[in-house]
Amino acid sequence: MDQIHVKVHFDGKLIDLGESEIECLSLVALINDVMEKVVNRHRLDDEKFMIMAQIPSSGAKQLLETDMELLSFVNLTLSRKITLLLLEMKSLPSEAMQSDILENHQVYFIPENSSENTLKWMFESYEEDNDDNEPLDNDDANSVDSINWTDDEIGEIVKIDNEDVENIINSSDNSDFDDKALLSDYESGDDDTSPDDFHLNLDEDSIQMMARELRAQRFRQMADEEIILEVGQVFSTVDEFRSVLKDFAIQQGCVLHREKNERARVTALCANKRCKWRIHASLVVDKISFMIKTIKGGAHTCVPLIKNPETTSKWVADKLFGAIKSNPGISSSSIAFVLLSRFGTATNRRRLYRAKKRVLKMCEGDYINSYALLNDYANVLLMTNNDATVKISQELVGNENKFKRIFISFRAQQQGFMKGCRGFIGLDGCHLKTSFGGILISAVALDANNGIFPLAVCICEVESRESWTWFLELFKEHMDIHNDMAVTFMSDRQKGLIHALQDVFPSSETRYCARHVYANFRKQHSAEILREHFWKAARATNKTEFDDAMTAINKIDENAYK
Repeated sequence: MDQIHVKVHFDGKLIDLGESEIECLSLVALINDVMEKVVNRHRLDDEKFMIMAQIPSSGAKQLLETDMELLSFVNLTLSRKITLLLLEMKSLPSEAMQSDILENHQVYFIPENSSENTLKWMFESYEEDNDDNEPLDNDDANSVDSINWTDDEIGEIVKIDNEDVENIINSSDNSDFDDKALLSDYESGDDDTSPDDFHLNLDEDSIQMMARELRAQRFRQMADEEIILEVGQVFSTVDEFRSVLKDFAIQQGCVLHREKNERARVTALCANKRCKWRIHASLVVDKISFMIKTIKGGAHTCVPLIKNPETTSKWVADKLFGAIKSNPGISSSSIAFVLLSRFGTATNRRRLYRAKKRVLKMCEGDYINSYALLNDYANVLLMTNNDATVKISQELVGNENKFKRIFISFRAQQQGFMKGCRGFIGLDGCHLKTSFGGILISAVALDANNGIFPLAVCICEVESRESWTWFLELFKEHMDIHNDMAVTFMSDRQKGLIHALQDVFPSSETRYCARHVYANFRKQHSAEILREHFWKAARATNKTEFDDAMTAINKIDENAYK
């Protein structure tokens, strides 16, 4: 049976909740439905309630503390062809525990070896009074009013352990019923329901017992192991469940349609209409842990997808974080290969690029926040390096100062250049591949071992005469370079740099980078033999070697020689 008629006695009234879907039954839903009918509101956080189920034809009642106990009782009720569920709900004082309410009533804890027979006997006595064994129709519901629901005659309360309830279910005649296939809770249709609405107040012993049960059913997965989802698995949070569910969808090569995707419940089914696979999970009583309540439809019957829409850039970034972090220059094709070989899935290049960008952003930090901290960084450098030169140039845009340039050079670099380096300085710039762009320019020297010795760095907007002049003036001041010093500068013949050198160091020698010269040379003269003689001339250490190489070029191509 899919439905059962529910009536609840509360506050001196018998409240008819009508037909209820078994999959939607839960203690929280019952409490909220009753409160809606009585006081036109949901339960408040500080309100506590006790729910008991009336066992037909007996004065006993079963105390229901969990959704599993409720569903087990419903299962047993339906197996006896009883279609009416009679409940009593009592309001508990906020400062009292449930045991304080029950202490004046006789409570029987049925032994393990007799709980099944005891509860079965109570139901069988009902069947003896109804020899025709017909279900209780809605028209017969009026007979419920004859039951004495007063507090003075509350009757015996039968408390059954979860293990006892399972034994009763397993021994019932209803073999078609699957207690694991019940949707437990929160299928109220209220998409805006907060997790705080789903809370039962339990005593400390009940909470500790529940915590032990949840830990025992905790979902655990080893690295690179196949994901197997089962009813009863518990996840730390809804976010963990969502993450595992996405991993499972990609592993199975299917696309999921999420009917419910809330903080309190998640219901998903295969987007392929021919596949009947469906899963439902929701919060447990602790309001944090998430449990799989039902999985229907068996195994997926849809054709697995290699290029799965579930494979988002965020998912790729999470799964390949280590691979991309250890190799920031990895190409999109390499990421696609690792993704396919390790996870058996693929996606388009745009998503792969965004995944790589996401990882690099997490590793390198947010550029916006980094630029905002430049003033603090400069102050720290000056506090710890008294003789350093740190200059920041800003420009006024509207009412805000925007970063333009920064120059950094330390006293140790100036001393190292003066005392241990040749008077040969290389100047160059490179583009910054960020959302803000910019140019990183630097000055380096050669030490006694022909090693590169950094002298100063600068970040500026573009390579121009203005920006190079600003950099060289600060560089000249910090390095204490006079016009009469024998210093040679090497550059890539960038136009702004050539003019800036003439303005700041008018008496210095200038040389040009052979690699940049050859890059321009090969545009018109690409012969391999010309390349060989060009580099012989560039590497010549005396005039004779240089002249021989240039003569060879002249014999091959006069235009190249000129």
